[in-house]
Amino acid sequence: MLCRRYRPLTAEGLCDECRELMHPIHLAQMPPFVDSAVCAVGYNYDTRPAVSLMKQGDSVYFRYFAEHIEIPDEWRVELLVPVPVHPMDFFLKGGFSPAEELSQKLSVLYGIPSVGRMVRKLKRTSQQKSKDALERASMGFDVFEASPFCEGMTVAIVDDLCVTGTTLSRCAYSLKQAGAKRVFAICAAIRRDYE
Repeated sequence: MLCRRYRPLTAEGLCDECRELMHPIHLAQMPPFVDSAVCAVGYNYDTRPAVSLMKQGDSVYFRYFAEHIEIPDEWRVELLVPVPVHPMDFFLKGGFSPAEELSQKLSVLYGIPSVGRMVRKLKRTSQQKSKDALERASMGFDVFEASPFCEGMTVAIVDDLCVTGTTLSRCAYSLKQAGAKRVFAICAAIRRDYE
């Protein structure tokens, strides 16, 4: 399922090698302003095809990753907040946002409301995955703006892929500026060198 190779599958729809990859990853190094974070898989050669298909809108993979993300009970998350895309990018992608789709799937599984307009992206930025850590770090803190509705709440930012944590950090900063009590992060995949 993940690697898309022709191998015998377990009852979970995984080959034995992919089954070993599917375990929640807790980040050892937290992005600034993020209290804790968890991901379903490391982003590598084996998982890249599945992440790519999810980002292209394959609903099977959204459900699949959501089912393999474990939100810790002790977080006591009150709201799921998908990382927003700029309105122009949202329009150009035909109204599709991978983070919002993943957040909706998690909302159904965990019974936690997903609020897609809690954070707005004010500035268009070029695709972050093509930038190195220094270029990402130069992205200002004024890119996102959060609603004061989050004041006093515990929220979890949801994103499809974490590469350096810069986007998560900027979103978390905007939420804490708006009064969020605690901000966690949930991603489908994370680059292994960031763990």
